[in-house]
Amino acid sequence: MVDESNSFSSRSDGKRRNLTIVCTRVRDRKRYADIQKLMSNKKRIRQKYSNTYEPELSGIVEAISEQDIVIVERHSRIDLDSMSDTASKRHLYMRLLTASLTDAIMVDPGRQVDIIIDTPPIQSRVEMIELARSLQRDGRKVRWFEIRRSASDRYLTVHDFETGVVSDMVEGIPKGTVIFNEYIRKRFRGTIRE
Repeated sequence: MVDESNSFSSRSDGKRRNLTIVCTRVRDRKRYADIQKLMSNKKRIRQKYSNTYEPELSGIVEAISEQDIVIVERHSRIDLDSMSDTASKRHLYMRLLTASLTDAIMVDPGRQVDIIIDTPPIQSRVEMIELARSLQRDGRKVRWFEIRRSASDRYLTVHDFETGVVSDMVEGIPKGTVIFNEYIRKRFRGTIRE
């Protein structure tokens, strides 16, 4: 699963200064998707990390941490003033996506991987196709590579919680930092790095 936090449009949110991409290697996808059953069903409101509160939030993240998963991330500071054109945003997104996917694949390079990516925050269809081809050309064991809308995908709905927690940790936001240290750190590979 792959998702990003910060869609290049968070100029008004002074807390979010980085584009963070989170990749998770999941062994048992059905069990992982079943975490969605822990989420309350609010009419017409898609539940995600940003609109879930305690104690439900900790329960969902704890259930995620009990899965057979490995989480990796890459992030980079965004300077929206100097990054006003689409090409520079696309370049940053693809650079981080490629690095984080490579890190996630290398967690267990001998095992085949299915890649599900949340719809990117910027048009990058051609670059995505090239990335998929490049991974296969480089001998990565990618069975399939797909882009989906998180609003209609149960795996990405669950993954949004990991992305939110890791992004909060990167940004130094207390709520996410506490949850990260309590639940997610044991499933995290590497260090929070730029």
